[in-house]
Amino acid sequence: MNNDLQSLPVEIGNLHNLKKLNLSDNDLQSLPAEIGNLINLQELNLSENKLLQILPVEIFKLINLEKLNLSDNNFQSFPVEICKLINLKNLDFRNNIIKSLPNDISKLINLEKLNLSTNYFQSLPVKIYILIIMIYLCCQMKLVI
Repeated sequence: MNNDLQSLPVEIGNLHNLKKLNLSDNDLQSLPAEIGNLINLQELNLSENKLLQILPVEIFKLINLEKLNLSDNNFQSFPVEICKLINLKNLDFRNNIIKSLPNDISKLINLEKLNLSTNYFQSLPVKIYILIIMIYLCCQMKLVI
């Protein structure tokens, strides 16, 4: 957090038991491919890295990821590969410059919280409304239980 990091060492991939990683408020321009080795990672915070625009494809191997924060970056498009992270419960993608969402966003069936505010959407896919209803119902069920 707030270390002005511009890059991460490839050795980050050796932290196989890591569950939470907070790299917010840095100057990261990219991530090493070895980040995909963090197979037990459940929470990843990459917010406020204004230069971060592209995620390595290896990040989409993090199948145990439940919380992903990509807010306050310069993403111009929503990486469709995020939709492969089906265990995500919380996705924060606010304050970027994306204009559209892929239809595959509806595959994130375990989402409980989705923040897409302060972007430049021109339209939304119809399937996102199904996802919003599922999130709402999930929250309502938690209140009842």
